[in-house]
Amino acid sequence: MEQLQENVRVKLYTANPIWSWAARHAAWLLNRFKPARGVTAYELTHGRPYQGFLALFGEPCFAFVKSARKGERKWYKTLFIGKTENQDAFICFDGEKILLSKSIRRVGQQWGLSLCLYNDFCCPSHGYQTGFGARLIPTNMITFGGRGYVLNPLLAKGEREVRHQHQHHGETR
Repeated sequence: MEQLQENVRVKLYTANPIWSWAARHAAWLLNRFKPARGVTAYELTHGRPYQGFLALFGEPCFAFVKSARKGERKWYKTLFIGKTENQDAFICFDGEKILLSKSIRRVGQQWGLSLCLYNDFCCPSHGYQTGFGARLIPTNMITFGGRGYVLNPLLAKGEREVRHQHQHHGETR
């Protein structure tokens, strides 16, 4: 996180959900690169050292995401926030949601130019379960009148209810 904050030149306080992804990514790195008794946890499990591609945590990049319809964009400007455990897919944040990608490209610009992605980060890692297929599954759900909504932990309970009432009556805030 220190390296990320130096590259962005902004202090990211621990209330920012990007910290939970940093802790998750640190554990992922330790499993693949920190040897214990001469071998890493990844080598014990898979019988070979990890040789996948990595980017720096929080690095701006373009992530390739397949689209269902022809003509939709396929490359999204994102932040690299980790890799999945089993599929070796990249976990990225595009400013609104978490994306999984099998391919990323480095942007090659100053990280500070993507400052809005760091400040608007709103997806804590504890809200996602990984390991099934090639996707991340939201785990924090709340139901209003039979409809499921993903919880945004940054919103207080009262704000969620008010926002839902406005959406239910056709108003947006």
